[in-house]
Amino acid sequence: MLTSIIQDARFALRTLWREPGWTIAAVCTLALAAGATTAVFSVVNAVVFRPLGYPDASRVVVLEFEPSEDSVRAAWATLSERDRLHRQSSVNYATYEVWRQAIGDELEGVAAYDDAWDYSVRLEGGTERFRGAFVSAHLFSLLRTNPIAGRSFTESDDVPGSPGTAILSYELWQSRLGGTPEAIGRAITINELPYTVVGVMPPGFEFPNREVQFWMPMANAFRTEGAWNYELLGRLGPGWTLEDANTRLQTRTVLAEGREGPTHMHARVSTLRGRLVGGVENQLFVFLAAVLAVLLIACLNVVNLMLTRATHREHEHVVRGALGARPFRLARQLFTESLVLGLLGAALGLGLAMILVDVLVALSPASIPRIEETAIDTRVLGFALALAVGVGIIVGLLPAFRVSRTDLARGLNVGSRGSSDMAHHGRIREALVVVQLALAVVLLVCGGLLLRSFASLLDAQAGFDRGGVLTFETQLPRSRYPDFQEKSRFYEEMLERIEALPGISSAGLTTYLPATEWMSIGRFAVDGYEPLPEEELLTEVQWVTPGYFTALRTSLLQGRMFEERDGQLSPADTTAEGKYLGANVVLINDWLARRYMRDGAAVGGRISYGDHWKAVVGVVADIRHRNIRRAGPQIYFPYPAAVRADMDVVVRTDSDPVSFVPTIRRLVASIDPEVVVYGALPLEDRLAGVVSEPRFRSLLLGLFAVAALLLAAIGVYGVMAYSVARRTRELAIRMALGADRTNVVQQVVLRGLTLAGIGLALGLIGAYVAAGSLQKYLFNLAPTDLLTFTTAALILTGVAILACWIPARRAAKVSPMTALRLE
Repeated sequence: MLTSIIQDARFALRTLWREPGWTIAAVCTLALAAGATTAVFSVVNAVVFRPLGYPDASRVVVLEFEPSEDSVRAAWATLSERDRLHRQSSVNYATYEVWRQAIGDELEGVAAYDDAWDYSVRLEGGTERFRGAFVSAHLFSLLRTNPIAGRSFTESDDVPGSPGTAILSYELWQSRLGGTPEAIGRAITINELPYTVVGVMPPGFEFPNREVQFWMPMANAFRTEGAWNYELLGRLGPGWTLEDANTRLQTRTVLAEGREGPTHMHARVSTLRGRLVGGVENQLFVFLAAVLAVLLIACLNVVNLMLTRATHREHEHVVRGALGARPFRLARQLFTESLVLGLLGAALGLGLAMILVDVLVALSPASIPRIEETAIDTRVLGFALALAVGVGIIVGLLPAFRVSRTDLARGLNVGSRGSSDMAHHGRIREALVVVQLALAVVLLVCGGLLLRSFASLLDAQAGFDRGGVLTFETQLPRSRYPDFQEKSRFYEEMLERIEALPGISSAGLTTYLPATEWMSIGRFAVDGYEPLPEEELLTEVQWVTPGYFTALRTSLLQGRMFEERDGQLSPADTTAEGKYLGANVVLINDWLARRYMRDGAAVGGRISYGDHWKAVVGVVADIRHRNIRRAGPQIYFPYPAAVRADMDVVVRTDSDPVSFVPTIRRLVASIDPEVVVYGALPLEDRLAGVVSEPRFRSLLLGLFAVAALLLAAIGVYGVMAYSVARRTRELAIRMALGADRTNVVQQVVLRGLTLAGIGLALGLIGAYVAAGSLQKYLFNLAPTDLLTFTTAALILTGVAILACWIPARRAAKVSPMTALRLE
């Protein structure tokens, strides 16, 4: 048997070698599609399938919370998906302690971790900004991962007032401390607080993401009631499954602190892997489905090539059958050829995938976790092998079946060839083209929806002029700026000196920059507006200087902007302890004014925030700080520069914003060399980062749609060209009898358009179904958008007409006498 298979393979290679043009076309078609498919699968493998880098990571779970009380559930239902998910997953420190005590033997304890933040860290050679995270003492033990040097955190490290300790990442240890063992026990400062390095994590360890460079225990963590920063995880207890744990937890109700006050809560657990990759898993599978559709279209093209080639070799098969070869033997030979084609295409595609993987990683947004781990590993190689076999089966199935049904008696009768049998196989080729066209329509519509959505997102009014604006962040040393007045003096001097620079027209301060997705959130009330029982009024809050709106060129819609006197401090503005009470005036955005205040009556109205009523002096355009996809309520307070030691700066420039970065760094250092300036970026670059994920989706699916359209067009052209070639004698006779050449062209084009019409109808139905899965990725666009569907239909129709017209024109130019003489 093995000898026979080797013989078949050798014969297949010789046969393919004798037809290099046909072979190259088939192999290259398969290689391009297989390479793209393998590259996308490599990304899916790295992000979704590859286990997390912790021992027995499948048993590490995260806790999610649901309120038991109907009123609280109703309030949560009114929130955006983002805010609702945040409430389900985040707790404050007091609530963490409650759940830690409430969990039973279904989990091996509960650990907490904070969002990753940037901190000013003094190691060797000055102060730098690194990303760090607070973690509870048991977190590393739950992850079954211990430091490779030093020790892990202990319970005593979590106690407020205990000496500060820190564990460094392996990369930070190597790059900043030289990887020396003497780093253990070294004193460092984090945000001016003393810490001691007690450990170094293993190479490649990441938690909660790859950007975190060091970890701190809970001793100095934010423990205030409003700090809803902490997510909880645990490890399934011995013998417990995920379903068992959830069944047990659903029977337990805990009275925990909620945003609405003490609330009865239930908990459930889900895998840590699901938490880390759940946000991108669906879209990655959409990409994989799209590229598999392109691969299927490519396979169907090669199937048509194989059918055409089998038709030309029919006499050879008939003769071999007459000499004793059984139909199964002939079919196996043809099937072997298709497998060889599949293997050659997959092998070439694997080389192409190695290049495409680097391209995908370079283009991918930072929101896709673990994509930097994408590589061609054994799972990807296995997928490529399975792909080769699958492609070989798809490509060879129909031709092999056709050969196995060869009628020797009819085949040896030369006069019988090309009659009803040819018509039957012509219909098979046409059916394959219809499938190709239908798949192309689905990808065209889906790609078109994402492209239109991305264009709509770029055109969305962000509430500011993004061009020519430099943004950066600052961090004042708290020891050098202990009170309001000193902070205020520094920032006032910095702004004055920045605005005095040539080429800079204005500068302003803000607590959070646009497009960073960071924002203070708080409850508010509107004088004269009575909220519904389940309605919770939450707003974004900013503290800004007057120059902030000037630098962004934000429109004033009602009233006035802030003035310098609005943010000036006076003894009446502070308590006896020196705590700032806040100004008595605010600005609100247009969304809040239209939703909660009477038309035209916003200015002069009152808004309560922090239990103090403030007068509204103006209404500004909506600035999409936290979510560029949609606006929401926003309240602005005049900034007295003393509220925070870390402020963000926006600078309006007359030329390239990046060119001002060195000058501004020197300027700030001349005021105080200890002040850290970081994150200097043009505002346009920040916005580009925000839209990087939708840009990646639309680009990738758009490319797949174009590839599908081109492959489908090639398929239509191939079928019509073959059909015309088979009908050359018939068309010549018609023209010899007086048929008009234009009529010949119309007949051929009409046949092609009939196939296109059927494929278009099936494709539009499939697109209607598939587009529903894109709903969450669309901005200001319905998945049934008529313009997108119509455009896709017109594009496909135009491409089909062109693909049919070329062979039709060639047929019309054939001389009747020449064609009849050739016959």
